[in-house]
Amino acid sequence: MLEIIRSIMMKRLHTQRDKLVNFVGDICPNIQKIMENNKRGVHDYILEWNGDDKFEVNGWSGNKWTVELACQSCSCNKWDLTGIPCVHAIACIFFQKREGRRLC
Repeated sequence: MLEIIRSIMMKRLHTQRDKLVNFVGDICPNIQKIMENNKRGVHDYILEWNGDDKFEVNGWSGNKWTVELACQSCSCNKWDLTGIPCVHAIACIFFQKREGRRLC
């Protein structure tokens, strides 16, 4: 069974490598798709900035998340676990860019 799994993984790695041979860019296509989807949901949140790199993000349903850009951390834990900024973090980054403040 382990030999079958090893063979399947080798084939998968080979096909993924072939897909990326002609790719030119800084971010792989799958992560780029996730980022684009997260950007679409940015306008659904209200941000409260504490004057530093910390934000409180309020959703319309009453949910709240804490984002700390300097630590690349969000209380939803998606950014912490995947390394890809969640929709809350992207909303905070857009806020800083729009307000003319430095980005992390």
